[in-house]
Amino acid sequence: MQFQHLRYRFELAVVGMRDGPASHSAVPFIMRLQLLSAYKTDWPRLKWIDENKIKVPTIASKIGVSGSFLYYVGNQALDILELPSYRIRKPLSQPLQNHYNTTPAANCVAIDPIQALIITSHTQA
Repeated sequence: MQFQHLRYRFELAVVGMRDGPASHSAVPFIMRLQLLSAYKTDWPRLKWIDENKIKVPTIASKIGVSGSFLYYVGNQALDILELPSYRIRKPLSQPLQNHYNTTPAANCVAIDPIQALIITSHTQA
């Protein structure tokens, strides 16, 4: 019982997760280990009730997720699709979809929905 912090770190590594923000460090390791163990036992019992498919053009050079958005870059354009969420009741039928022309094509994209901010960058070799 005196090595719960090591077991917690081991269990995190096994499931491929990282520890939460520093504010969670005040929670004892034994409680965090119990939460992680509950996650591991409950995850296989989840039942998926919906599936979304998105067609991404073959010319897309970069595909990723940032914030609650899926984005892809291709042909000097940035396309952003808002991901649906049952937790915050965003409808599945009408996701937000935007298209932006970028010249040159973006190598890196970051989206901050709180500030309504999209950041793109391009680097040359």
